[in-house]
Amino acid sequence: STQLLRMSEDCDLLGPFSWLVQFVLVFLSFSSLVLKRYFEFPRRHWIVWLMDTSKQAAAATSEHFINLLLASLFGGDGKGDPCVWYFVSGFMGFAFGTPFAYVMVQVVSKIAKRFHIAPLIDTGVYNSDEDGPPLISWWATQCTTWLLIIVLQRICIGLLFSVDGIHHVLGIFGSWVLWPVQTSESLKIIAVMIILPVSINCLEFWIQDNFLMEQDKKRRIRRESRASSSMLHMSSLELGAASPRYKHLSD
Repeated sequence: STQLLRMSEDCDLLGPFSWLVQFVLVFLSFSSLVLKRYFEFPRRHWIVWLMDTSKQAAAATSEHFINLLLASLFGGDGKGDPCVWYFVSGFMGFAFGTPFAYVMVQVVSKIAKRFHIAPLIDTGVYNSDEDGPPLISWWATQCTTWLLIIVLQRICIGLLFSVDGIHHVLGIFGSWVLWPVQTSESLKIIAVMIILPVSINCLEFWIQDNFLMEQDKKRRIRRESRASSSMLHMSSLELGAASPRYKHLSD
């Protein structure tokens, strides 16, 4: 409930200010993936890029709400500071969750090869035909699988939080990180939902994007080369049709 997730008077993670801060976090985090695309070679087509990053968007949304749940379970009802546990949940999602997710993607790929589940053999590939268009069904299969991996990852993190020794150490660590902003609820929310997550999430998104995108660089180069040639050919046809002066280009 909202009352449970509010958790304390000095850290309201569901208040209007918190939601505004969360929208800023989402914008900044995914802007980093747009920037990453411009440094790629070969650069992914926008449709493929959107398919790749939308998997992360869906997972990030589920992660956010699971982090709120973990913060309520371990920091609510006077058990601790919910802002501390929201930060710790995000930090553990990067430090423990990213390697865990990478291993799980590799495991899923091996299982898919063994049982000939084509959409899951190569993540970031959305059609077995290099010349064919991306298939929504392949994307949906990969996206669902990625969401299940993220949910399993968060369950494991929650189980780690339940271990007394680990819970105690992580609580001390989170309190130490947030100590400079303990006296201000607004500064604390900005710290746990923008300042710290932007640095963590941007790095996490970049790393995850690297293993969620298509790994065969030679195949990506061939696909992009054919796409570019096709666009040039279509442009020449349009140009020739529009002006007799360039008609020879379309002959």
